[in-house]
Amino acid sequence: MRSAMDLQTTVLVALSEDELEALQTRLEALLGHMVRDLRLRWELDGLVLEGRARCFYAKQLAQTTLRRLCDLPILTNRIEVE
Repeated sequence: MRSAMDLQTTVLVALSEDELEALQTRLEALLGHMVRDLRLRWELDGLVLEGRARCFYAKQLAQTTLRRLCDLPILTNRIEVE
């Protein structure tokens, strides 16, 4: 059985507005027009994706692309599929 001393604790620091904006800009450039009104927000200990997409593929692509851009946790993907 592992003790509390054996477990690694990760402390996440919220991204600044400038860092979030830069990450969002990179994501928008990679996705093109697949996701509209794309927005990244920092909530609690991770990122939240918001926006609108025409298909579930675009929604999933946005999440997968974001994971490749940064090592931060994605709490939820709130991109709405129309």
